[in-house]
Amino acid sequence: MIYVSNNTFFFSRKETEQTFMRDHNHVIKNIDNYISSLKTLATKPSNEIGIMNILRTNPAELTEQDKNSNYYYIQMFLFRELMLTQENCESIFLYSENTAQYYGISNTYIIRDNDRYYDFSMVTKDLTNISYDKPIFISGIRKSGMKIKPLSNHTITYMQGIFENQKRLGAIIINLDSEIFYQLTTDSKIEPYDVFYLIDQNNNVICSNDSSKIGLPLPIELSKVTAHSFINEDKLVVASELSELTEWRLVTISETNHIFGYEQSIKNSIIVSGILLIVLEIIAVSFITIGLMKPLTQISKNVSDIISGNLGVRFSPVKGELGELSMMLQTMLDTINNLIQQIYQKEERKRQLEVNALQAQITPHFIYNTLSRIKWMASIQQADSIADALQSFSNILSYCMKSNDETIVLKQELEFIKDYVELMNLKVLNEIEMLYDVDKEAEHSIILKFILQPIVENVFLHAFDGSEYYCTISVKCRIVGQTLVVQIHDNGKGISPEKLKELFNISVKHTSSIALKNIADRIRYHYGTDYGVTIHSELNKGTNVVINIPYIPDQHERG
Repeated sequence: MIYVSNNTFFFSRKETEQTFMRDHNHVIKNIDNYISSLKTLATKPSNEIGIMNILRTNPAELTEQDKNSNYYYIQMFLFRELMLTQENCESIFLYSENTAQYYGISNTYIIRDNDRYYDFSMVTKDLTNISYDKPIFISGIRKSGMKIKPLSNHTITYMQGIFENQKRLGAIIINLDSEIFYQLTTDSKIEPYDVFYLIDQNNNVICSNDSSKIGLPLPIELSKVTAHSFINEDKLVVASELSELTEWRLVTISETNHIFGYEQSIKNSIIVSGILLIVLEIIAVSFITIGLMKPLTQISKNVSDIISGNLGVRFSPVKGELGELSMMLQTMLDTINNLIQQIYQKEERKRQLEVNALQAQITPHFIYNTLSRIKWMASIQQADSIADALQSFSNILSYCMKSNDETIVLKQELEFIKDYVELMNLKVLNEIEMLYDVDKEAEHSIILKFILQPIVENVFLHAFDGSEYYCTISVKCRIVGQTLVVQIHDNGKGISPEKLKELFNISVKHTSSIALKNIADRIRYHYGTDYGVTIHSELNKGTNVVINIPYIPDQHERG
């Protein structure tokens, strides 16, 4: 405990010293920010066209009226744009290089060049410090140049040159009341019991809470302090912070008991707090141990049940990190159950679709054998049309019985369609012509079995009902990228928009709706939702059915 106390005291003392220095740095930054704001203010004349024209003008070309007009224009500009924005500004001058004249205004009256109420000697001397390479000059503290009613006995001069093409046209001179720097210092983090000195580059005091020292040199022993040190038998702490912008320094003197008077209090507080902390830790560990073991045991039991196959386990809500773990395990378990349910439903739906597809097949072998004998008898009796029809029907039965696989080569499906159309044309008065436009590569695509026949059947049943004109069904197969696109187009009577909506409505118990819905579902379940069936139709113009499925080449054909 003593070790902790000593270490805490050491680090606290270090932190206090660092805070003390940070406060100094904060004050200097405030002063630097204020000086930097004067640069923006002093740039305004350079951005004013009228001012720049006056500074460029040859004085020999000016009449007396022009000179008076220029005086008035400049003084109004200085008053409006600069003086009104600076509350602690004693006076502002604009110096013209061409005329070697000062245009000035104070917080009480207008100042003319060579005015008997103002001493320009210091300002004229300061001008020698302004050049293109060094456009800004900041003086140290000095007596005000005002001879009558000065705002303050001491001022700071900020001077900034006005240049054009590296040539000095003039300068702006701002005389500041030193009181502004006292306000900037005391508004910051200087404690009331501290003694501070803001000193200029000449080691003279600009401002202080000891007003008797303003304008006087800082004592030598204080001016030598560069960071912080202890003096007077360690009873006083002296800190110093330098401004790189102005070369001014802030020196603060504080009694050590004000800064480090809390040390004994900290030691006592640490000892008492340490004892209380140990007692509380013992109590807390006991409660935590009891609180952790019970829910942890329950979680372990639930996980064992899940491993044994019981997925109906529910995790009880618990507070804290174990509660988050329980929630995550419950979420994971719910997700697993949902996935199992989805897989079951998908497999059940797929099985039902397969049953529906198989129900559409005519598979009895005796029908096929019987038709073969009838065809043989028709051929003997030279009934060729009957023989051809029976051959087509036999081909259809053979196709249905060929395999239980759900997929087939597109070329075989098209042969099946041809035989089917041959039979269907026997039923209609006006024979329907089939047109085929199939890419060679598309012929060897793998497709789902029986996805074209229901569409062609719908054409026979509905598209040409009672038609006496030339009827055609065109089948076009193309490979677009990695997609096989099959278009079945007829020039029949078309489908109304209302009827078109019903075709994919599962609640409508219609043969066409069931067939098309079955095709769309089979494609979606086998290939995903990016593929399917689309229908475009116009009354009295025909119908276009488009099937999109992935292009899968037949490897046997390629081999």
